[in-house]
Amino acid sequence: MKYEFKDSKLLQAQKAIEEYLKERFPYDAITILSRHRGNLENDVEAAVAQLGLCVAVEAALPTEYGGTVTEDVDIKAAIEVHVMEEQLILSSAPIEIGGVTVGAANTLEGIIKVLNTFRFENTDLVFKPVKNYSENAVLHYVLPIEFIALL
Repeated sequence: MKYEFKDSKLLQAQKAIEEYLKERFPYDAITILSRHRGNLENDVEAAVAQLGLCVAVEAALPTEYGGTVTEDVDIKAAIEVHVMEEQLILSSAPIEIGGVTVGAANTLEGIIKVLNTFRFENTDLVFKPVKNYSENAVLHYVLPIEFIALL
């Protein structure tokens, strides 16, 4: 029997998280983006250079597999949400939303808060410890998230 292709659950998860964040952060000063093909890094660098703040949702990648040949396969997958702030740009042109100065730290906190209510295919997201890849004047926080998808 030949394999019947379906839409990728991993890309569906990435798109769903991106859209969920865009709905809850509808501010021109915060760019939320992802890429399904091509180089996300170029898009991120352009957004950070222009506005000083950017959120990037990376593609989900499988980390564990379960199931048998005769049944559906469960995939444990991981996705990363990056928050980057160019401190030199924001120090000269701070982002103010609702009377609050917005940067990488409170944007990351907001993302954690709103994604805490997000479910993908009736599965809760599991947040892993935030990683800090900051260098020089660029703050760069990475929020790893795990979830289960059924293939």
